[in-house]
Amino acid sequence: MLKKLKSKFVSWLLRGVHIDVLHIGEHSVVVSGTGINMDAQKIENVAEPDSDDDVPRRDTIDSKIATHAGVESAHHAKTTLFSTLIDRWDLAQAHRGADGKIMVFKGPAADPVEEDMVKYTEASVSGNSGGDGAWHDALDVDTRGMKSFSAVVKNTDGANSLNWRLRARPSNYSAGADEEIPECPGSETLGVGEKGLAELLKAYSRIKIQVQDTVAASAATYTIDYLINY
Repeated sequence: MLKKLKSKFVSWLLRGVHIDVLHIGEHSVVVSGTGINMDAQKIENVAEPDSDDDVPRRDTIDSKIATHAGVESAHHAKTTLFSTLIDRWDLAQAHRGADGKIMVFKGPAADPVEEDMVKYTEASVSGNSGGDGAWHDALDVDTRGMKSFSAVVKNTDGANSLNWRLRARPSNYSAGADEEIPECPGSETLGVGEKGLAELLKAYSRIKIQVQDTVAASAATYTIDYLINY
């Protein structure tokens, strides 16, 4: 009871009193309008957070907020990309390709499309050997990325023979030189109805099959059936 009375008495005695300095034993606490100084250990800007003294602390806080916002933005962008990829994967699983087909992504924002699991080009060309005794390109194909190439050259003429050969560019599709290659050296003459075979397992940038009259001014017709596996 006595402690409560003392507490009430002190509260009544100090009511409305402004304290600038409070001494507690050997320590003192100085209270001002802008901070509390406890034996040189300061708590600043208690009453005036917008004063000039607060600028360094405010700028530091603003800088940390900006840095955090940048980091959060970068994480958000990565999260969005991952979500997009996951969505595309789910879509691909929902639209699985048929036998011999595969779902291929053409870009981050594109739906998957169905393509052949083994890609190839299979076609035929035909013509004649020119009738001037010069070598002419009968077949000229882009073989960058190929795994294998095969072709059958057939003399379809009823009277004249023709010569044929294969030339390739190991690199530089546009400006490289047409070179004789070990797999198919020299040239071969095909009589009426005869066939020649070319097979390559090495990748080249560009492949050409060329034809020539066996006898100048006596052109012969031909067909070339070819297959390129990628």
